[in-house]
Amino acid sequence: MVLPVVAVLGIVWIVAGVLNLLQTLDGGGAQVAPITARDTPHTVVEWLRRRDMTNDDRRAVTDKLIFEGPALRTRAARFFGLMLFSTAIATFGIQADSTAVVIGAMLVALLMTPIMATAAALLMGWPSRALRSVTLVGGGALLAIGASWIQSTYTPHIVAVGSNTQVLGRISPTLLDLLVAVAAGGAGAYAVSRSDVSDSLPGVAIAVALVPPLSVVGVSLQASQFEYAVEALLLFVTNPVGIILAAGAVFILVGYSPWFRLEAQREQIYRSFATVDRGRRRPTPSRPARLGIRDRPGPDHPTPPSGDA
Repeated sequence: MVLPVVAVLGIVWIVAGVLNLLQTLDGGGAQVAPITARDTPHTVVEWLRRRDMTNDDRRAVTDKLIFEGPALRTRAARFFGLMLFSTAIATFGIQADSTAVVIGAMLVALLMTPIMATAAALLMGWPSRALRSVTLVGGGALLAIGASWIQSTYTPHIVAVGSNTQVLGRISPTLLDLLVAVAAGGAGAYAVSRSDVSDSLPGVAIAVALVPPLSVVGVSLQASQFEYAVEALLLFVTNPVGIILAAGAVFILVGYSPWFRLEAQREQIYRSFATVDRGRRRPTPSRPARLGIRDRPGPDHPTPPSGDA
């Protein structure tokens, strides 16, 4: 009981120290009153309110994440094509019980892009964009499961499913898997927001395994190991949840979705979440026009430029 309390107090004092440093830097080195632990929450909120990304930078990030405009079909085709290739590689790796091959499959898929796009669209209050991104994630997941099921039907299993370490390692999701997804989601959002650290994206793709659990679902279904399939699907669902939570927090910290915008358009953001939830529960996507909400271009609703990111 003592250790968690000490850890919490330590985190509070570390945050206070970092904020003191930031306050000093913002003041140009001038002497400022030190921040105490009691002042930390208020100081954090004030610091977040000053965080804001330029419209050009925000538009560039949006263009990387959101599939829309004249390039929508091209980007969607590329996304699903790479999902097929990644699923094929992952399924072969699982059948051969080869960790190296499975890692290679993680580098091919683009599934993390629409997941982070979902986080960005929800924070910015874009219902149609959020629903489109969720649809891409769901479509990619169904494609991967179906493709791995078909592939495992017509290709031999070098290692049996029941003794395959690649399968067994993905049928017992734990809290650690969620924490890995949270860390990877934060790193991915930061890399997307900063062009000077985009080289770290391949490492993020390896850290959070999105396609291999889907391949395990298809392989397990083909082998009539339905319990394995459910557990692997649970692991996959855990990953997007962690990524969206962490990516949303990082997008706020870097100023993509500034704090003052969250306060000013709270109702519209709530409606974005409601639209995504409605689309998840109903097979026919709901139209944002029925909610009276549209994605309007402008400083607060930037429309990404034409072309593929």
